[in-house]
Amino acid sequence: PEEKKRMRPEVREAESFLHSLRRVLLPSRGGDTVSVDAQKISHFSHHHPVEITALFTQPAGQAPSESATQSLRDQLQRSQGPGLIVKHRNSQDVAQAILEEAEEVLYDMVVIGASKSAPDQPQSPLIDMVLSGARCPTMVVRAHPGFIPGDSDVVVNRVLLPAVGTHYSLRATEIAAVICRSLGATMTILHVVPCLDGDTHGPHAHELSTRFAQSIVDHHADVGRNLGAQVDTQVIESASASQAILAVAAGYDLIVMGTGYRPVGGKAFLGHRAENVIRTAPCAVAVLSSG
Repeated sequence: PEEKKRMRPEVREAESFLHSLRRVLLPSRGGDTVSVDAQKISHFSHHHPVEITALFTQPAGQAPSESATQSLRDQLQRSQGPGLIVKHRNSQDVAQAILEEAEEVLYDMVVIGASKSAPDQPQSPLIDMVLSGARCPTMVVRAHPGFIPGDSDVVVNRVLLPAVGTHYSLRATEIAAVICRSLGATMTILHVVPCLDGDTHGPHAHELSTRFAQSIVDHHADVGRNLGAQVDTQVIESASASQAILAVAAGYDLIVMGTGYRPVGGKAFLGHRAENVIRTAPCAVAVLSSG
């Protein structure tokens, strides 16, 4: 029994997605939200050393943005994050430049920014191509809708983690836990159970579904607490998981969620729930793909 107790932290570390993160690629074209992306990933280094590379792409002959580079360095310094490696690639095809860099260096994760958009608006072609072509997990980060470029760091006090019990959901839990521990924020693990009619699904369907949901959030909560986060759990019932998440999110500063990726019609598809949240959530969002 004592030997098992000693081994548990080592086993958790060996199986941890977070522990495997050593190199993170942060592509940028010098946009306004680049410092927001940097803020999210700077917290990873508070768990163990992480090398962050900022990749700036611009057409041939165009000078790189020194202000964007400095913005990243300042953000990482304020967050007590790691130093920054800066690379530049001249290319008309931004997605191809990102994928070539990711392939050559073998990064463990790519972090790319997204914009708030209408529910029926197509996803950015750049994000589509990176999700489809990258061999490592990709985290899509969207700033708070009210984010104003040049403002000080975005305050994050409450983080919402929609959990479904999959491996990519557990990966997102690790990411959220480290952010929370670093900022002193609290994390709510949320699971949405479907509305089940007793006549159709049987008299015990609702009870069994709720019990299973509680086991999911409890497991995710254990992962978060083991990483030093303050965690609470919530199970709610709704006919629409994405609408339920968006309703709860009104009281939060950041949503972190994991999702699987699959190609649909030649495009990357993260699932209706994740894509709806990225487009319309009232707070900042970070979605980690399965890779």
